[in-house]
Amino acid sequence: AINIFADWPLFTRQGDRNTMKRWEAGKARDTDALRVALVLDPLKEETDIERLCALGPNSLRALRLKKTSYERLDAPLGHLFREATLDALEHLVLDQLTLLRGAELLSEFANHRTFPALQKLEILATNIGGRRDLGDAVLTALHSKFALDKVRVLHLYLTSIRARGLEGLCRSGALFLECLVLDGERVELDGARALATCATLSGLRHLTLRRAHLDDGGIELLTNAEFWPALETLSLAGDRAIRLGTAAARRVCETPSHRLQVLDLASSDVDGDAARQLAHAPLAAMGTLILSGNSLGREGLVPLLESTWLEHVEVLDLSGTGMDDELVQRLVSRSMKRLKALNLAGSALTHLGLTALMRTHQMPLLSELSLASCRLEGEALEALQADGLPSLARLELSFNPLGDDGAQRLAAAPRCEHLRAISLESTHILNSGIAALQASRYTCGRFGGLPGHILAATHEPWMWSRIRS
Repeated sequence: AINIFADWPLFTRQGDRNTMKRWEAGKARDTDALRVALVLDPLKEETDIERLCALGPNSLRALRLKKTSYERLDAPLGHLFREATLDALEHLVLDQLTLLRGAELLSEFANHRTFPALQKLEILATNIGGRRDLGDAVLTALHSKFALDKVRVLHLYLTSIRARGLEGLCRSGALFLECLVLDGERVELDGARALATCATLSGLRHLTLRRAHLDDGGIELLTNAEFWPALETLSLAGDRAIRLGTAAARRVCETPSHRLQVLDLASSDVDGDAARQLAHAPLAAMGTLILSGNSLGREGLVPLLESTWLEHVEVLDLSGTGMDDELVQRLVSRSMKRLKALNLAGSALTHLGLTALMRTHQMPLLSELSLASCRLEGEALEALQADGLPSLARLELSFNPLGDDGAQRLAAAPRCEHLRAISLESTHILNSGIAALQASRYTCGRFGGLPGHILAATHEPWMWSRIRS
């Protein structure tokens, strides 16, 4: 059926189709932007494609094709791109397409239109010939067929782009990006050199090279690039298998852009020395800092928690960095009047650290707090009786051995009246604890993750997850 992006105007087969009806009736306001996400079924969607093709000029602003077999839908999709008026298309997403005949199909697709208004292009996990592999040939087809000189946002995810493709794209002279996201691509040294020396990327402000197989040499090239001092967003996050490396992480922390508003170095081998360098950097614009999965140690965490720019941060992720009760007490002693989300998952906390958090009035805007996997026991939840953190709306307590005792203390805490979501997955809460939560006048479906789905789950994405996407 026709689906929609989370924040796009509703347009579904079963739901409200007023948006489409307004366009078909010619009554749409000039300010209306029709955004359609097609999850195509070859047996059902031909009529929907025909309806899109019949739309008036400058109507379709954004289109997402998801989980579609181009080969099986070659005729109707070809009709769409030949007949539909796509001169106003600003945002195109090719999401998990299946191109069984190979890379030439994407070239055919691009041949239909040059998309003169295209500003944002995303190609995500597209499957060619049974493999999620676009490769350099397709990247060459993209910059030769699409009008990429107007594209300001390019997002490639698991498309197997290599350095040769990046070099060709940079040499095309048609790359004037403000935002580049390469997620799961092997950028490596040669790819970093191509990006760093690309003359048309001087306006780049947002750079994500996640799991990019970069080392110290590649990072050195990037830190010397013309765009580096002007970056506002930088993500070099890794994972358990693909990490940045200690030397490269230190180089990033020694020479950050003074304009940085978002820095994501999750699982990047940032150590105490690198954290200390970062703490002393002039980062007055910093709003989001993600250092999860790095063993910072006290030698890195103490100076970081004392840095002058920390008071401006709105989102802080220190999960899995070695935080403990004493360090949490240092954190809450700071005036952090802008902080809205704090992730301390995987910290070694007891009732002392939790009490310090719940009593503080230094974080008046904090609305999201994660204490997952902190080894908190039920008696620690007595701290929820405190009257600090007045704006707290979402609390993550999953993977703590709270037991029924913890559930009863949670149900009795007055602050639950103001919480919109509490996650309690794998917390050892059984029948009596569930009964206490059910009897609480504050439940209202806000307790998630309990066995048997007795209480409605509310697994909304946390702010630090949203900022990465």
